[in-house]
Amino acid sequence: MMKRAVLAICISLVLLPCLTVPDVVGSSGADVSLGTLEYIPPPDVTICFCSSYHLVGEEGFESYYLLPGTLDLTPYIGQKILVRGRAFTGICQGTLALPCDYLVVEKITAQSRWETTESNWGGIKKIYR
Repeated sequence: MMKRAVLAICISLVLLPCLTVPDVVGSSGADVSLGTLEYIPPPDVTICFCSSYHLVGEEGFESYYLLPGTLDLTPYIGQKILVRGRAFTGICQGTLALPCDYLVVEKITAQSRWETTESNWGGIKKIYR
């Protein structure tokens, strides 16, 4: 029994640095970013690859690599979208250990779903923050 406990502790110490835990930001625990969605195909040889979907943030918003879960982001490629989710920093996949800013997607709203007048941007920010 003692050997199993020691083995479990050793394995957890080895795997612990590989895990990333999302940071909870803001009082609601959700992060929001507005930007244009890009698709980046995975390279044949990976030096560092964060994700196929990159949200290029508009002025005042962060840029993130999106982790869509079960959502299909393909229809939103090239569009301006508002994304709500949980942000965290993790290590990229590949041979270089570089940090990437990720957003686990919870909700997407395409630009066609709201008016793009300057007067309502403050209202949109308040709804999602």
